[in-house]
Amino acid sequence: WMNKHNEVQDELYFEESRNKLKSFIPDNALCITVPDQSGCIWFYFLDKKGISVGDKEELKVMENNHPKIERLIGEGMLYLFSNEASISEDVVIGKYIEKEIGKEGSFSVYKLRKE
Repeated sequence: WMNKHNEVQDELYFEESRNKLKSFIPDNALCITVPDQSGCIWFYFLDKKGISVGDKEELKVMENNHPKIERLIGEGMLYLFSNEASISEDVVIGKYIEKEIGKEGSFSVYKLRKE
């Protein structure tokens, strides 16, 4: 991930911005990362745990008449890391975002709420 063709977003690659992102949420808090196609790279750099989804549409997939994001929050996911600027404006996902708690470069960190 960290070769001459840096495949990691600058905010994760550079220590100062990475540490700022990490500082927005408690060390042991569970989070959702989107869109992390790898399923693990963002967690590696952020030193966090939780669920990674490759596309925000995955969070809207209906499960038992509720979007997947609702189940994930019920399983303890309290925060969301994303570098998709419009994710908080999404009609479905936005209902589960309590507030933006931090921003670094193109990344935003959101506190999630139960609907």
